[in-house]
Amino acid sequence: MILSGYDLGEALKLCEAFERKPLQHYCASGVFMEYEVTRRDRQPRSLHYPCDAYTRFPAACYRYKTWYILRKHGEDPSATAAECLRLEAPQRRGCFYGLGNAYRRVLSLRPNKLGTVCGHGDSADQTMCISGAIEALADYRPDDALAACRTLAGEQAAVCQAATGSKRYGLDKPFHLYYSD
Repeated sequence: MILSGYDLGEALKLCEAFERKPLQHYCASGVFMEYEVTRRDRQPRSLHYPCDAYTRFPAACYRYKTWYILRKHGEDPSATAAECLRLEAPQRRGCFYGLGNAYRRVLSLRPNKLGTVCGHGDSADQTMCISGAIEALADYRPDDALAACRTLAGEQAAVCQAATGSKRYGLDKPFHLYYSD
């Protein structure tokens, strides 16, 4: 963001300097984080801005945006999930990733909520929600991440276990779900 003069589009283009898509995703995640922290343009925008305008890295964008969407819906994960379900894939998957990330602190205290928070949408939506919740939680509170994973079964439990191993910056994730081409 600094190199681009806080031009969001230009900053995201600079992330293309990385050849590997996972590294582009992590770069874009940093760009969106910086955007949300500095927010120099205070013009009224849509609830989903900038994720609806810069769509290449939906998980990177919604990782930071879904906090606001959750707040707009009174901290209700079901209402936020309904908001995510209105989107087309891959934006929808990014929104679910952000929902999981936004709920990770609650899951640290109430791990049995993971299935409820991330039980919406299709299998890819659920995978992204679980990944969003568990990746960062596994970095900071690995025992809490494992406790949350133990509340799931089947494919969801496998996704959760993989997310505990990959943590936030792993390169072995199903990145085809994290971005759009």
